[in-house]
Amino acid sequence: MRNFIRVTLSSALLTGAILLAAQSFDLHQFQEGLGSFGAGHLSVVIGAIMVSSLFASLRVRSIAAGLGYQMSVRDSIAVLSLGQLGGAHLLSNIWPARGARILLSET
Repeated sequence: MRNFIRVTLSSALLTGAILLAAQSFDLHQFQEGLGSFGAGHLSVVIGAIMVSSLFASLRVRSIAAGLGYQMSVRDSIAVLSLGQLGGAHLLSNIWPARGARILLSET
């Protein structure tokens, strides 16, 4: 039963995130931009990103092991992903809003 709740909650959160992202997504513009790249170039870029992420997660794992924490590769990938999401949120939402507030207070 607990596993069912976890799967259901994860699926609901993923669906919600996809729907939230789809509200500001222009499919036609995406298809035009994607069509300008060749399949070979796109696969090389995706492969390089995946290899880079794997090495970064292995580095997180080795840092955690050096601090005395045993971490699986799956957990290190999750930690890296959450860090990337947090950083993206900080850079795209928090700092611009803070900068705008500072600019408005100076005028």
